[in-house]
Amino acid sequence: MAVAAVTVLGLIAVQLSIARDARATSYREQATLVADAIAEAARVPNPKRRGDGPMESACRESVAEG
Repeated sequence: MAVAAVTVLGLIAVQLSIARDARATSYREQATLVADAIAEAARVPNPKRRGDGPMESACRESVAEG
């Protein structure tokens, strides 16, 4: 009987560990998506300000180089 109880407790501990790992993985994936969205939003030029997008910067650099 004691062996069965220890086995059940061990199985519960493993299941809890797997659930925690899955939750941590989910949090990491969500954080990656949020960081990607923020980085992408930072790259989009503001329509109220002209000439501050990535393409405009590249054009200015190429013109400056001659």
